[in-house]
Amino acid sequence: MNNDTLKIVCWMWQESKKTQPRTTYTIDHVRAWRNMIDRNLSIPHEFVCITDSPDEVPEGVRYVPLWSDLLEYGGCYVRLRAFTEEIGNLIGGSFVSIDLDCVVTGSLDPLFNRSEPLVLYKVDKRIQGSMWMMETGAFPEFWTDFRREDLIETITKKHKRKSESGPKIRIMTSYAHGPARAAGFKIGTDQRWMSYKLTQLPDEKKRQVGLWTHEDGILNNGQALLKDPRQIPPGYGTRLVFFSGPEDPADYVSEIPWLGEYYG
Repeated sequence: MNNDTLKIVCWMWQESKKTQPRTTYTIDHVRAWRNMIDRNLSIPHEFVCITDSPDEVPEGVRYVPLWSDLLEYGGCYVRLRAFTEEIGNLIGGSFVSIDLDCVVTGSLDPLFNRSEPLVLYKVDKRIQGSMWMMETGAFPEFWTDFRREDLIETITKKHKRKSESGPKIRIMTSYAHGPARAAGFKIGTDQRWMSYKLTQLPDEKKRQVGLWTHEDGILNNGQALLKDPRQIPPGYGTRLVFFSGPEDPADYVSEIPWLGEYYG
């Protein structure tokens, strides 16, 4: 990465009811995200929120308007435009994208002191879209090689969150990337494509991609921790916990001691 101030990016947008995300994020989530990262990062940084809801961006976070490309397909496909060469004009240099469903439990400095132009978070054999870091424009093929005609409409069942009323199960529309699914990548939208595209890169470019794993102190099992909080090992090298799934960690800060300590 270059020596510019590192941009810390989050995403927040409204979707249609048929492709509605499992968590509705607000200014409170962005504020908590900003505070947790700021306490645990000494590298010079600036916060950026890419969103279609400028009123939900708190003080200390720069607002960048969300584009409409791929937004109609739901999920997180809209984020793929971050791989374009011109994104630097909007974000302004190297950045790390970190999902709002995170809880920061330790120093992030070792995670972001990396030299590779692209660093992805790998869980088992797939890329997890919860976090990635890149020099803007370094890997434009993640955008230019994506084809809308490869998306397959599917019907999925989504569990409601703890704070939601109504039926426990909601029927939602989603779009799977056909070639990626055929290659065995079964989870996600943008992260399914990123997992697949990484395997298609020429060896020379693959060698330029760095990876984070659980050995770097990143956990992606936040949903399981809500069911059994004793699993959390802060103090044993854990730096970051992601809560991908139906539940929002903000709903549990008064019930689970370690969340009350680290969240917000």
